Amino acid sequence: MNPAWTEITGFKTKDTLGAPVADYLHPEDRERHWDLFHQLIGRKCSACKHEMRLLAKDGSFRWVEVYAQPLYQDKAPGASGTIRDITDRKQAEAEIQKLAAFVRLNPEPVVELAADGTLTYLNPAARAMAETVGL
Repeated sequence: MNPAWTEITGFKTKDTLGAPVADYLHPEDRERHWDLFHQLIGRKCSACKHEMRLLAKDGSFRWVEVYAQPLYQDKAPGASGTIRDITDRKQAEAEIQKLAAFVRLNPEPVVELAADGTLTYLNPAARAMAETVGL
């Protein structure tokens, strides 16, 4: 572990070393993580890249992108890799999905026009209105 672990989770590396990794995984991500880990150490893949949530010291969870490679020392399988904090990106993606759903599900017509006046988007309410008037 390196200082990035502490920057992302708030846990000191010296206090984390030797602890079960499952203690830091979001419960909904554990099964998938272990499946990928077993594929990796079972040499079914040369590397894996996935997203998961890690427990932070304040009790929240941080989204991270994991890149791992198999590591074999003294015939004991394991993995080494990197984690990158993608929490801000995941929050932005969730916000975009929320806004897109708001526009799509809005009962009022919503349209988007290009600078030249061309229609580039009509939500379902706008499409229904256009069909009603024969456009």
